[in-house]
Amino acid sequence: MATANIVTIEDLEVFKKSLLHDLVNLITERKNTPSREWLKSRDVRRILMISPNTLQQLRERGKLSFTKIGSIYYYAYADIAKMLEENKAPTRDEFAAQFDDEAPIKPHRKA
Repeated sequence: MATANIVTIEDLEVFKKSLLHDLVNLITERKNTPSREWLKSRDVRRILMISPNTLQQLRERGKLSFTKIGSIYYYAYADIAKMLEENKAPTRDEFAAQFDDEAPIKPHRKA
């Protein structure tokens, strides 16, 4: 004979919170990583919010590597992330920390 399991409202609340937490994590992961490893120019321009000319300059100056097949340019998502990381401006604290080890600058006296 089968036994009946009783599900309480509290059980449903716990399940709901757990499911919601899992969904939020899944959506966040998906948002931070594209579904494809290689992106076309229009995708890169949309991600970086730049014009076609700016993307061309990044290619020409060697700032962003690419692969060209026929007339289509492809960019690796990892290369885009690397370029962004390399060009990231330091925070105010990181910038100030660069000068912590240096000797203080003495004011110039008029002779």
